[in-house]
Amino acid sequence: MELVLSVTEAEPVETAMRSGAQLLDSVPVFAPVTRLLHYVWPVQQINRTYQPDEPPVSATHILGFRNAEDQVRFIALSEATAGLILRLQNQCTARQALLDMGTGLTLADQSNLMLFVKEILTDLYRQVAIIGIYTN
Repeated sequence: MELVLSVTEAEPVETAMRSGAQLLDSVPVFAPVTRLLHYVWPVQQINRTYQPDEPPVSATHILGFRNAEDQVRFIALSEATAGLILRLQNQCTARQALLDMGTGLTLADQSNLMLFVKEILTDLYRQVAIIGIYTN
């Protein structure tokens, strides 16, 4: 996958600073070369000394992307964060995605979840996995 991400052609990446609130209420633009990856095995951990015999209970989710300096990066994700990114890649705002994902949560839980998602989006923006927001 690293080779695929490194050789995929894309337009140069330009970023503009965005606030956490803008990232929550807008549809984010991901780096032009981005892949949301799902594996049965913990591929990022397998090496000569770690060769598991059985897959773990939960799947491995990784966001692979090429940043503005054409460096390939990988970020290990929780299942919930992978689900959020999938929704965001389908032209959904973070706030809309959370409403879809958070049915049955109390208002306090939704508020805490919103703060957590704001931190996730800000971190993805700092790492240049998210490069901006769609504007109309």
